[in-house]
Amino acid sequence: MSFSSIISIVLIIAGALIMVLNIGKSRALFRMLGQVSKEDTTRLKFFFRVHELLMAFFLVGYVVVAYTTAAQIHLVSELFVGAIFFFGAVFVMLGIMLKSKMLYSIKKRYDQEVASSHMIREQSENLEQMNKQLIKEIHDRERAQNEKRHLEKELARSQRMEALGLLAGGVAHDLNNVLSGTVSYPDLILMDLPEDSPLRKQIRTIQESGKKAVAIVDDLLTMARRGVIHTEVLNLNPIIDDYLNSSEYKNLIHYHPNTEIHVLLEPELLNMRGSKIHLRKTLMNLVSNAAEALTNGGLIEISTENRYLKNPIPGHEKIRAGNYISLTVMDKGIGISPEDLERIFEPFYTKKVMGRSGTGLGMSVVWGTVQDLNGYISVQSEIGKGTTFQLFFPATMEDIVSRNGVIPVADYMGTGESVVVVDDITEQREIAENLLTKLNYSVRTFSGSAPVMEYLKTNTADILILDMLMEPDLDGLDLYKKIIKSHPGQKAIITSGFSETERVKEALRLGVGQYIKKPYTLETLGLAIRKELER
Repeated sequence: MSFSSIISIVLIIAGALIMVLNIGKSRALFRMLGQVSKEDTTRLKFFFRVHELLMAFFLVGYVVVAYTTAAQIHLVSELFVGAIFFFGAVFVMLGIMLKSKMLYSIKKRYDQEVASSHMIREQSENLEQMNKQLIKEIHDRERAQNEKRHLEKELARSQRMEALGLLAGGVAHDLNNVLSGTVSYPDLILMDLPEDSPLRKQIRTIQESGKKAVAIVDDLLTMARRGVIHTEVLNLNPIIDDYLNSSEYKNLIHYHPNTEIHVLLEPELLNMRGSKIHLRKTLMNLVSNAAEALTNGGLIEISTENRYLKNPIPGHEKIRAGNYISLTVMDKGIGISPEDLERIFEPFYTKKVMGRSGTGLGMSVVWGTVQDLNGYISVQSEIGKGTTFQLFFPATMEDIVSRNGVIPVADYMGTGESVVVVDDITEQREIAENLLTKLNYSVRTFSGSAPVMEYLKTNTADILILDMLMEPDLDGLDLYKKIIKSHPGQKAIITSGFSETERVKEALRLGVGQYIKKPYTLETLGLAIRKELER
């Protein structure tokens, strides 16, 4: 075999080896196509296929040429053929290198696009999170602003009610002193009149008129939140039944004959602490207000239910979580405008602005009663569709204590015990002295703290009756504090037509046994004294 043949075969074999390596490299690059974009993959696949066909052609050519060379079949110069195939393999290798650079360049661009896409997605997610946080902050701020406006309205309303309450309270105190004679003296006169006296009816009429006037004064005190409500454990359902059988209810139906009233009472209604008189008056005011809202007749619904509030709910004021019993009075009347709804509990507003009948104190009494009983009010109204008042009162697990009926006078008559009365108003001292004398007590009266303190230096009293307000002198509480320093354990009763609740409570804590409101009757005064003396 000639030297040129040997060189030719070596070149062919070298080219074949290079071609085999090229095929392996090409297949590896082909597998990388899955990591680039679809558009680039389509373009490169065509280039890869052409390149692979070229490599296959050369590989077959290597085999054929190698065989013809070894078999001494001379078609063209052996050296020329070997060189062609060798440099063809090198050319293919350069193509492989070009493909590799192209693919890596495309892959790098693709990776950058993917990284950019990830970064954009991450920034988008961050921006979305920031937007959500911003929206939440805006909502929180709006909620805080709304709550602030609501609290400002509540404060303004409370300040208006407080100012009106101070005025009403002062008037009520003076009126109670004036009315004392019309309420208290008829008892004494009736005790001295024969049973068949024609004057008895007139005297009772005077007393009843006085009591009605006192009821209006009580409304003023309730509105002023200085009525000093005496509470007891009770159930609201019997109070509603009592109202539905009262003369006030019958008069209401008489004046509003087209009114239909439905009553839905919870049979297992929980008890509450309250005042029967104030709760009955509250119900009467709400029903009367509802009846007047029904211009052409319609439906009023009265209902009670047990309510457990897991979370606070909004109302005319925020209603705290807890166990409540609720009283609802709903009508299908003309409704109340939002402007009127804001001021409906102000004194005289319903009469002067909304044209309702009555004294104009009815809704103020409702508000004052609910506040004094630590309750809440919720009002919903829509013009032309009606109004719903819902009152929430704290429920109690305490049992109701049964009360006796009419008490005979003999049960609270005195046995000559000494009673000292201290009051700055002459008429009040005279009324107390006459009532107590009739009840068989030994009575001494004083106009202020100085004379009574002087008297007690050398004398004693079985019981004191102290007026709460004796301006500019010491009030009943301060006078009692001074007395018990020299007479520890002194029995006493506080009386007033108008008194601050906390002052009364402090007096009771110090040892005062009873608080009675002016004007008092013979029975009220007699029972209070007997209870304190027997304590």
